[in-house]
Amino acid sequence: MFTPGPIGKGVATISALGEEGLFAKKFITPLFLKPIMTKKIKFLCLLALLIPIIASCSGGGGSASEDSPRENESDENYDNELPAAQILFPRTEGLWTDQEQIIVRGTSTDNKGVAGVVVNGIEAKSSDRFATWTAEVPLLAGQFSEIIVEVTDTSGNTASKAARTTVNTYNHFNSYRFCSPIAYDSIGGAAYRFDPPLALNLASGDELPLRGDFSEVTGAAFDPGSGRYLLIKDDNLLSFDSEFANPVVVSPSTSPSFGTEPQISIDVSTGMIYVMEWWASYVVAVDPTTGKRTYLGSWKDSAGNKVSSFTPGFQVVGGRFFVSTLTALYELDLTDSTVTELSGPAVGSGPELNHTAGLSVDLTEGIAYIGNLYNQLLAINLSTGDRKVISPGSSGAPNNQIFEWARYGFANAGSSILVNSCLSGHTIAINKQTGQRRQVSPTTRGVGPVFTELQEIHFDEFTGELIAINEIYRSGRDLLQYNNAYAQQLISVKPETGDRKALSTPFGASEPLMGEIAHIESNPNDGTIFASLNESGSHSIQSLSRETGKWQKILDVSEGGDSNIRSIFVFSFDRKRNSLLVIADVVDEGICFLRIDPISGNRTLGACLENSDQFPFSFLDMVVDRNVDRAYLTDGVGGILAVNLETGNIELHSGRGVGAGPELIDLGQLTLDAENSRLLVDNYLGKDPDTGKTQTELMAIDLNTGDRSSLIKLSKKKNEYLKISPAVDPETGEAYLGLPNRAVAVLDSETNQYLMISQ
Repeated sequence: MFTPGPIGKGVATISALGEEGLFAKKFITPLFLKPIMTKKIKFLCLLALLIPIIASCSGGGGSASEDSPRENESDENYDNELPAAQILFPRTEGLWTDQEQIIVRGTSTDNKGVAGVVVNGIEAKSSDRFATWTAEVPLLAGQFSEIIVEVTDTSGNTASKAARTTVNTYNHFNSYRFCSPIAYDSIGGAAYRFDPPLALNLASGDELPLRGDFSEVTGAAFDPGSGRYLLIKDDNLLSFDSEFANPVVVSPSTSPSFGTEPQISIDVSTGMIYVMEWWASYVVAVDPTTGKRTYLGSWKDSAGNKVSSFTPGFQVVGGRFFVSTLTALYELDLTDSTVTELSGPAVGSGPELNHTAGLSVDLTEGIAYIGNLYNQLLAINLSTGDRKVISPGSSGAPNNQIFEWARYGFANAGSSILVNSCLSGHTIAINKQTGQRRQVSPTTRGVGPVFTELQEIHFDEFTGELIAINEIYRSGRDLLQYNNAYAQQLISVKPETGDRKALSTPFGASEPLMGEIAHIESNPNDGTIFASLNESGSHSIQSLSRETGKWQKILDVSEGGDSNIRSIFVFSFDRKRNSLLVIADVVDEGICFLRIDPISGNRTLGACLENSDQFPFSFLDMVVDRNVDRAYLTDGVGGILAVNLETGNIELHSGRGVGAGPELIDLGQLTLDAENSRLLVDNYLGKDPDTGKTQTELMAIDLNTGDRSSLIKLSKKKNEYLKISPAVDPETGEAYLGLPNRAVAVLDSETNQYLMISQ
């Protein structure tokens, strides 16, 4: 596209010729070719001939066109510059949001002034003549949206595409994945899951949203006889066509109830529908024609013991009723309410059945497939009861293709068993022959191991990446093969791409770090990672070498450990002094700072906390502000403390009557946002008295005043780990969040919006 430049200056030059310019217009023929003319006249004649050419090139001074400057008749006000714009948020293309609109924020400039900014047809708002601006842009669910900024200056020049970016929205505006039942279509080769409601192509991994209200679906199955889908919702048995439309109530809610978390199984030979409730104490038979329900129950084994179990597996095949309990596989006899043990403590050999989860029976193969709480898939010979592991607990470890509670998300898909993982929320296909696993459902952004439960995130200045504590198994039980109630890993995240990489994992590692990783820090000079580890009866700080991948204890509070240290409270990395800063209970000294050299491990006793008798020693987290030589701590009673690193003097900085704003209640991870002169902290609120939902919020605390403001508030949806973990890049001030939806997000500090960068 042509933009007037030097030619415009030529027009001004000709106008300045005055009388000589007028004289030039008298020549009709090219007389300058005659030898009698002077050099001056030749020059003026040449300029005269160029006038019409210049005029045609300049467009004649009409109205401004798209992406072209406007020409004004007045030379003094002539403006040939297009306005410019920059998008500040969302700055990175292709990030994800679960909101129905996004506040686009940016800047614009022009040599004369900006008259207006329009973003995707929405007029932007500004209080400084569009030097900065915002626009609330509506979004569509499940769409890839291009955001285009159009800027017009006061001269009428318009840059129609002054800036652009893109953003993705989740289906149903839902960024969460929970485990749910699977309805496997054995004819069409597709799987359907309901939290969120999606159709999953098993070959391509493509997902399509199901339209309609499928919230709280507790049971699901595909009926190959009718080609319809059966769902249980609010104790109603519903039937849907192949498009998941035109629902028919097969059996309305009545007695006997289907109970809690029921499973559906269809006897293809008779068309009868059977439903087993959570505790396996009874089965409800449903006539598909009349909807009549019949109670079947009170199963007893040969010794007269009642058979029941939570999270059973259940399937009816060829008129035979199979059910798995925590420790055995049984066949039910409906005629006399007895059961026969097919495999378990008294029948068969091989690995014990322990906390089984999910069941699929193939009478043609003569095999029952069963999962357990420990990420194993077993095959059971129905003739002998013998058991073997076909996919061990370490399978799928590189990308966390693992499961725990199957929640009935367990289905036979021909050559594979499909499992909806309650850990990651993803659907996994496990090959029956090889045990190899494949994640069928797509990740949102980034490649590498998926998150199962985000505990904390930390920004690593050495690599410019984030490091996340990811809990694989939950606490409170024996892990069978791990002999510990925690199995956690460290995962690095590249903010630019969302790619993830396991830095430390308990799966197959020669020196796995077992225990609860409570907190992590890193050395900005060499990238060494430090972790606070809680083990049974001990507490230590350990370092992870990026070169060797091995852990090493640098401070140990346990029997046989450091006898001068009674306990460790919290620790952080002091970048100003290039040392680990630890608050510990030191023998004969009290509550003091310890400085640990990250290379040699040498320790130096620092200041001991003054005024310590005024504060409870329930420190939860600590950050160091190197600019003012001060540490900030969270305590267990809703307070933010400030400690002078030189003197050890401790003061209440915010909470419990200090500072204005919402109260601090139950504090989690703390981080320093020096760029905005504030602290960010997770504040767990508990149950909201109005909604009854558990809530947490991200709180900002002013470094100068201690005033508090709530930035983000989230409510618990189901069984997710409800926590917001903040981390900040100290060089750029970019803030990141670890979220309950198993995603890492970037936070816009101006609008308090967040976009998912890795999930």
